[in-house]
Amino acid sequence: MSRILLAEDDRISRVMLQAVLMKWGHEVVPVVDGREALDRLLDPDGPNLAILDWLMPALSGVEVCRMLRKSVGIRPIHIILLTAKSRGAEAAEALAAGADDHMSKPYDLVELQARIQAGLRRLASAGSSGSKLGLNQDLLLQSILSRFLPLNRMALETVLADPSQMGVLPVDKGRCDLAKVVPEIVAAASAFLADGVHVSVAGAPVQVGIGNRTLRQILLNLLVHIRMASADRKCKVDISWHEGAEGTTLRCVDDGPGILPEDITLLGWPVTTLRNQDLNPGFGLFFANLAAESAGCTIACSAAEGRGLRTEIRLPAG
Repeated sequence: MSRILLAEDDRISRVMLQAVLMKWGHEVVPVVDGREALDRLLDPDGPNLAILDWLMPALSGVEVCRMLRKSVGIRPIHIILLTAKSRGAEAAEALAAGADDHMSKPYDLVELQARIQAGLRRLASAGSSGSKLGLNQDLLLQSILSRFLPLNRMALETVLADPSQMGVLPVDKGRCDLAKVVPEIVAAASAFLADGVHVSVAGAPVQVGIGNRTLRQILLNLLVHIRMASADRKCKVDISWHEGAEGTTLRCVDDGPGILPEDITLLGWPVTTLRNQDLNPGFGLFFANLAAESAGCTIACSAAEGRGLRTEIRLPAG
């Protein structure tokens, strides 16, 4: 039997959902405000799955998420945030705060049950690994998402609202000089790269037909992917570019664990089916690919198993 914390200040909604959860075979820990929810979840013996209402007395559901994700050494907790808001921006805010899932009211019970089961499978997978690396990697993912999800808010809003819109997102057109902008992006990434990933940059000044913001979105997400894939091993990344007849190619080559060559075709969506998914969820490659295609660039990856990843981005001429 699974224990689920249910935080809902509206008595009728709380009682009804509690009854449904109990009918599904779960033990429910009901609370009426965000402060009590936080206290129960910080308890080492508290539930591992929580359903939080967004608007609650004392602390909101988003505030509870933020405080939990800042806590050091806490067990893995899967959080589903419920809200009457339905726009993609609110979903982005929920995920950036540390929620694992988000549903808008009124919600469909069949969908809620499926999302709960998905959360329980995720927790079971994390527990079965039996390694400290799994927990640290989960915490690292939360940290990276909280920093870089605002960067991807434009992409995330559109995809959540209508997945068919992938590849036609608004982008920062503009122009930029790679020799100036790329080192700035690498410097901005130094905090989360830490000592685990060493990046070298080489290339002459060249103007390309892509805006600073969009280039940042592409390159930062590639670095996010490499950092996640490398886990606790040290990794080297070489970034370079060269001009050609049809534009400039930006090349990013790392010596990390890479991915299986046959899985390259799956890079257009968050990678949940790759065989190395425990070390690399694939969010970085998803957003990098999405931003590149939206800007009219072409992006291609190649890899040999266990020998890193080579990514080439064809940028429009400046």
